[in-house]
Amino acid sequence: MAITAEFRVADDTFTFQNIPGYRISFCMTPGQSYQGHYYVYLVDRIEAQSTITSPIAPGTKMRRGTLDIVGNQRSYTFKDIDLYSVETIINYRERMRLVCFKYDDQLTSRHALPAQLKNSADNQPELGPLNDDYNFKLEGTLPKRLLAYQLMNGSYFSTVMRLATLRDESNSLLERIIEANDQEVVSQDPFRPFTISLSSNTVDLDPRTLEHAFIDESFGLFLDYPSPTLTTLTENAHPAQAALQVPYYSHRDLLSFVGARGLPPSKGKDTVETATFVFREVYRDLAMV
Repeated sequence: MAITAEFRVADDTFTFQNIPGYRISFCMTPGQSYQGHYYVYLVDRIEAQSTITSPIAPGTKMRRGTLDIVGNQRSYTFKDIDLYSVETIINYRERMRLVCFKYDDQLTSRHALPAQLKNSADNQPELGPLNDDYNFKLEGTLPKRLLAYQLMNGSYFSTVMRLATLRDESNSLLERIIEANDQEVVSQDPFRPFTISLSSNTVDLDPRTLEHAFIDESFGLFLDYPSPTLTTLTENAHPAQAALQVPYYSHRDLLSFVGARGLPPSKGKDTVETATFVFREVYRDLAMV
């Protein structure tokens, strides 16, 4: 089933048919919520010979409405989200729009996130060369295989840990971090610490030691766009790193599009969830191989 999206504002509705990709990306800082860095990106793309029939622009006044992303075992609704920017890319191969939606810090720092993220996928990577050496689980769930694990620690900078998984309805770190932030915003108290169990270690997410949580969920074209490197986050873990940096096509790419016909094939149906945690003064002695 194709993924479609619709953005409804008071005076208009914008429909995106068969979107080839989206990304949800945010940074949660304990005690400070998202600080205006909760983003939802969509790509809308058609062949160059076609015409985009539903122009969309933020305008001079911020447009706030409801964004729905539906299809392929997911139903996501983001209420009271702002249309932030539209980047138009046109070349010999395609006409494409990168649309960015963003939550206002004044809203998310005072209220629970007005979003519902229902995902009924049941995804588990097949057993591979790592066997079950790198499984993880949240409290009350069954173990799940990681796609990748990454750790950078040292004596003079914060420890940074990254977990990458297939997105499904269980063991979602994205949903768990949103829940932790909602706890803080509603109660005005630090969120309750919780544990991530890895095959050979446990990691405690505690508001006293967690500096930032960078989370993203990527589908389709956005699988090609990496998260910030761990080196970058050790040098500058500002929440603005959650914003997507989309590389422009190389000059060689643009030349290759001359004479090209048709769009490249779909990136598949799987969705990758990446959670990157920046810790202060802990896990400097943690080693996993």
